[in-house]
Amino acid sequence: NVPANEYLMLQGGQFSKSRKHGVWLPSFLERFDPDTLRYYLSINMPEGHDSDFRWDEFVDRVNNELIATYGNFVHRVLTLAHMLPNDGTNPLTGFDSPDSHTDTRKIVDNHLDEAIDSMEHQRFKEALRSIMSIAQLGNSILQQAAPWKHLDGEDTPEARASLSSLALAWRLCRGLAVTLRPFIPFQSDRLWRMLGEVSDIDSILLDDAFDLNSTLHWNASEPVPLFERLDLDTIIATEESLIDNEGDSKDNDQSESPDDSEAGYIEFEDFIKVEMKTGKILSVDDHPDADKLYVITIEDGPETTRTVCAGLKGIYESSDLVGKNVVYVANLKPRKLRGVLSEGMLLAADDGDGGVSILTLDVEMPPGSVVR
Repeated sequence: NVPANEYLMLQGGQFSKSRKHGVWLPSFLERFDPDTLRYYLSINMPEGHDSDFRWDEFVDRVNNELIATYGNFVHRVLTLAHMLPNDGTNPLTGFDSPDSHTDTRKIVDNHLDEAIDSMEHQRFKEALRSIMSIAQLGNSILQQAAPWKHLDGEDTPEARASLSSLALAWRLCRGLAVTLRPFIPFQSDRLWRMLGEVSDIDSILLDDAFDLNSTLHWNASEPVPLFERLDLDTIIATEESLIDNEGDSKDNDQSESPDDSEAGYIEFEDFIKVEMKTGKILSVDDHPDADKLYVITIEDGPETTRTVCAGLKGIYESSDLVGKNVVYVANLKPRKLRGVLSEGMLLAADDGDGGVSILTLDVEMPPGSVVR
């Protein structure tokens, strides 16, 4: 049998290169973790019916599922373990008691069996949900055991039971690295290294991922979070800064045919609605609440200015932008990006391979000159 999917849409419309309606991977991968996109595409896979790629849902899935459920669990486990005294070996080894957690092991085995069965039947979205259920279970184990209360070295039955649960959680992290590798391979490799594992992760079978008798290895390096939280406004601003003539939303609902000689065209009446003007960049500041945005002040006329947020951080140094004569969309409806009102959009060229250049003038023009 050949597995096949339905259609993946984008914001309610078809992907279209000619209409600039797409997810521009070179630019995306320069700024964001590829595993965030892999996770969202996997959990939103159009297996039985069409599904829709939406930026707001992408951010919500990553922040509230991938990070809140999986990323935070892993980071809590590793951070708590590193707070225990150790002699260069895993300090949880002395508290490891797999036989004390038979009920939990049955639940994990059930989720793993469901995930393997789903993958064998090409139901990858279902498989990913089953694996994420193990991460959710791990969070519940931590919350109930509260190992942070027993890091002072006091040797009591309560402390040993709590730290035994932390050791179990460490083993769950190991198993999650193996079982999630088909979906988020880069972060699985990072987690494998942070766990101090020395074997090839690809040599571990899914059936053996949660082996409770495996050695607890150790990496003395301080653990770091697997992911950074995403910001919707930053992503949208970045997309807008890279795509200067995005198709009208009504065009997104129309089918695109290679034989249609007018595919990708817009009416002249639509084009003249876009008001483009020149402006001179007076100042560039870091956005106070977005890592990848600049807050740019543009002189847009005699003794008048406007503020534009642009996702150019990491592409240009702020000092390189000051003084440039640029082209911007003047009649774009103002909207707040992470609390800062943006009153336009700078135009930029993107070569599709990560090269980005803002549009500038080759001669001096008064700010506010109309671009035709």
